[in-house]
Amino acid sequence: MKNTRFNLYRFTALLLIICCSLMLQASTDNCPVAVADARIPLDAVCPGCVNSGFEIREPGSYYLTRNLISTEGAVRVIRIFSDNVSLDLNGFLITNTSTSTSSEDNGIEILSYDNILIQNGHIKGFGGYGIRAPTADHCVLRNLIISDNGREGVEIDDLCTIDNVVFNNNGEDGLKIGDNALITNCTAEGNGRNGFSVEEGCELYNCVATGNTFIGINGGENNIVENCTATENLNMGIFLFSGSIARNCTSTENDGYGIWVFNGTVTSCYAGDNGDCVLDGSCTPSLGSGSSIICPQGTGICGSGKSLVYDNHSNDNMIGIFLTSEDGAAFQNYCENNRHQGVVGIPRAVDGSVSGAMHFRNLCHNNGSSPRSNLTSLGIPAGEFYYTGPDISYGPLVNITGVGDIIGTTNANHPLANFEF
Repeated sequence: MKNTRFNLYRFTALLLIICCSLMLQASTDNCPVAVADARIPLDAVCPGCVNSGFEIREPGSYYLTRNLISTEGAVRVIRIFSDNVSLDLNGFLITNTSTSTSSEDNGIEILSYDNILIQNGHIKGFGGYGIRAPTADHCVLRNLIISDNGREGVEIDDLCTIDNVVFNNNGEDGLKIGDNALITNCTAEGNGRNGFSVEEGCELYNCVATGNTFIGINGGENNIVENCTATENLNMGIFLFSGSIARNCTSTENDGYGIWVFNGTVTSCYAGDNGDCVLDGSCTPSLGSGSSIICPQGTGICGSGKSLVYDNHSNDNMIGIFLTSEDGAAFQNYCENNRHQGVVGIPRAVDGSVSGAMHFRNLCHNNGSSPRSNLTSLGIPAGEFYYTGPDISYGPLVNITGVGDIIGTTNANHPLANFEF
C-alpha cells in the first residue's frame, strides 16, 4: 500500500512536470522576445549591397546593423516590395552625400504596399524624398528624424500613424500625408513649403510647426488639430477647411495669419503677434459682399464661411478676429492690444438681405486708436454697433472701465452684449 501511494505521487509529479513544460513552451511560442529573435539583418537581404540597392520582398521584421551612406545620385537605398514589413533603423543613419537633386534619389521607397512599420533612425540628405510612399496605406512611422531632403521629407498615403517624428529643413513639405491619418508628438521646422500638409479626416495632437516657408499646418476638410503650436511661419500658422476644428492651439509670430478656417471652428486657442500689413501693402480688406471679403495680413484668427470662433485669446496682432462672411459667429473671445481692431465682421443688413455675422459676449481692450476699434462692423455707421429688430448681428458695446459690478451697467445684461475696458 505504501509503495502504491509512492508510485501515485511520482506519477502525479511527472504529470505536473509535463503539463508545466507544455505551458512554458506555449508561453515561449507567443513571447515577443521569440519574435525579436526572428528578426533579419538588412545585410542578409542583399549580401553584395554596400550602401544602396537593398530590396525587401518578403514580409518580416528587418533591422539595420550599421549606417548606410550612399555617394551615388538617383538611387533608392531601401525599396520595399511587400506588405507587412517592419524595418527598425536601430538608431542608425541613412544618407546620401552626393549632390543629386533627382526626385528618384530617395532614402526609403515603398511601392504600393501596406502595413509597413519604419522606426528608430535618421534619414537625410537625399535629392528627392526621405521616405516616398505615395500609395502606401496603414503604415506607421515613429521615432525618426527626416531632414535636409530636396523634396518632401515624407510623402505617404492614407490611414497612417506618425508619432514622434521630426521633419527639418526639407525642400518642400516636411510631411505630406493622405486621408484619415493620426499624427502625434511631431515637429516640422524650416521646411521649404508647409510643415505638415494633410488631406481629409486627419488628427494632429501635440505637434509643433515653426519657421516653415509657407504654412505651418495646412489641412483639408474634417481635420482635428489639438494642442498644437505654429510659430514664425512665413505665411500662416494653421489653415483648415470645412468641418475642421482647431482646439487648444497656439499660433504666434507668423508673418501672415495666425489661424484661418473655412467653415470650421476655432476654440480655446491663442493667437498672438501675427503679421504686418506691410506684407500686402494694406490693412484694409476688400469691401465686397459676403465671401469675397478676405482677411488682411496680420489677422490673429480669421473665420470664413460658416465658421465659429469662440473662447479664444487674440492679442498683439494687426487685427484680433476677423469674420469674412455674414454666416460666421464670434463669441466669448478676448482681444487685447491689437494694432487696428479687436473684432471685425460683416453686418446684417437692416432689410434682412444679408444674414450677418454674429458677435456677442466678446471682451476687447486697448485695440487700435479710434473709439470703434474694439468692435467693428464693416458698413455700420459710426456709433451704431448693433441693429434692432429681428436681424441683430451685434450686441451693444459696453464700456466697463472702472466698473466693479457690471450688473447695473446699461446694456450689460443684453444677451448679445460685447464689452470693452
